[in-house]
Amino acid sequence: AVHAPGWAGLPGGYPVRITPDGTELDLPPQLTEKEAVEINLDGQRHDGIARIGADGLVEFTEESTEIMRAELGYHCKQLALDDAGQAAAELAARYAEYSRR
Repeated sequence: AVHAPGWAGLPGGYPVRITPDGTELDLPPQLTEKEAVEINLDGQRHDGIARIGADGLVEFTEESTEIMRAELGYHCKQLALDDAGQAAAELAARYAEYSRR
């Protein structure tokens, strides 16, 4: 039994059992796959992510976008995977400046 992020293309992480035949979702009996997916989607929203597209494009919630703009002067409504490194470097610099204030 392991924890697997993005198992079978689902959002978030899931308990998975590895067997000789492959992997299978290993949820508690009282939790359906649909409920587990909704828990992870709700968690994403609480983390400031409105949705993640099939192509990996992350769209942030209005609230998180506004907080980042107001506190760090950083505006990013959507982020493509290819731009994540550049965004991380910019955010690190802005956080460093923020911590000096």
